[in-house]
Order: sequence, then C-alpha cells, then structure tokens
Amino acid sequence: MRITINTLSVTDGNEGIRTMLGGLVPALVNAGSEHRYRLVCNRANQSLFASVADQVDMVVVGHSRRRPLARIVHDQVTVPRLARHGADLLVTPSTVGSLLSPVPQVVVVVAHLALPS
Repeated sequence: MRITINTLSVTDGNEGIRTMLGGLVPALVNAGSEHRYRLVCNRANQSLFASVADQVDMVVVGHSRRRPLARIVHDQVTVPRLARHGADLLVTPSTVGSLLSPVPQVVVVVAHLALPS
C-alpha cells in the first residue's frame, strides 16, 4: 500500500503531534513492511524525519509556520493533489482532514487535556 502522511501540522509549538509522528514514522518504516510512505513536509519540520529520509518519498512544500492560511491551502489543495497521484491512503494527524480527499483518509483527532497543576 502507498501511504501519504501529511506532516504539515508538525511545529515546535505542537509537541503532541510532533512526538507522535517522530516515533510513528520511523517505527512504520523500520517495521519492514511492504508499504511505501510519502511524507508531505515543510522546510521547518523535514529534519524531524532525517533518520528515514532515504527510505521514504519526501515532498517538501514551501510554506511558513507563521502563515496559517498557507498551511490550510496546502492541507485542502496540495495534499489531496499529491494523494491523488500515487497514494492508496492519506493519513492526517492534525484533527482537520482534507475535505475532498481523493483516497480513503485517516484523520487523527487530538484531544487537548487541561490538567490541574
């Protein structure tokens, strides 16, 4: 199966998703499965996946973390276009999926818990 993982939501300020994907992606790749992975990254987070860069297809889109509107456009236009060409499944770990995904999509819903100090 060809799986595209949208990592655009991974930022310095989003520790939960960063921690999850920083462990999940290498674990999936190193599991030795027959699956092929494509990561949709930005310049700011691509180094997080350096340990598996030679084992995945990495597409780097040029948006800034300081421009949330650009990320929304990429989530709704660029990522589905990439999934349409060469993916059987789209994984979106940012609670907000692509509205018109051309392939089945797994959206990870993140619950933010406020714990008393």
